[in-house]
Amino acid sequence: MQQMRAHGWSFGLVQLPGVVTMHMIFKRRHWACLANVALILISLGTSHNCGPRDRPQCGQYDEFFALGPTDQRNSDFRNYPIETQLEIYICGWYCEPAPRYYADYIADRGEEVISSVVDRLQRERREFSQQALVYILVRIANKGYLRGRLDVLDAITPIVSSMKNQLTRQSSQQYLDEIKKYV
Repeated sequence: MQQMRAHGWSFGLVQLPGVVTMHMIFKRRHWACLANVALILISLGTSHNCGPRDRPQCGQYDEFFALGPTDQRNSDFRNYPIETQLEIYICGWYCEPAPRYYADYIADRGEEVISSVVDRLQRERREFSQQALVYILVRIANKGYLRGRLDVLDAITPIVSSMKNQLTRQSSQQYLDEIKKYV
């Protein structure tokens, strides 16, 4: 056994200076593994199906979203009053995959919903929700309902300009630029 130790080998709990043992290798890898697991758990703790953003209170719509994208759910959505549609749409915007096609359902209602969407946009304090509402206005503009509506542009522009989150502001600015093409 003494000869084996002299050649740099280690058995049991005996450890020679400068010799890397399986125990030391495992210990190093173990800490790296624990660090990776901790990072994964932290990531999972801060992310949900519905984003870490300042999410609106949407618990009352859990059953609605639990149905999944079905003809019945879409039919129900179309029959809700505009304020309920806006609430559900905004809540859905925070989920992946988001049912963004609801913006088209709202836009299909035409000019009658423009003031409701703009009013909600002006009251909304969450930038991501503001972005969702600006997207509805894009869909309304694409359908031709915002022609000549400079008042809508005047309402949207300062909201988009004051957004603090760079990505949200950039995306909202692109939406605003698209709306300008149709006004």
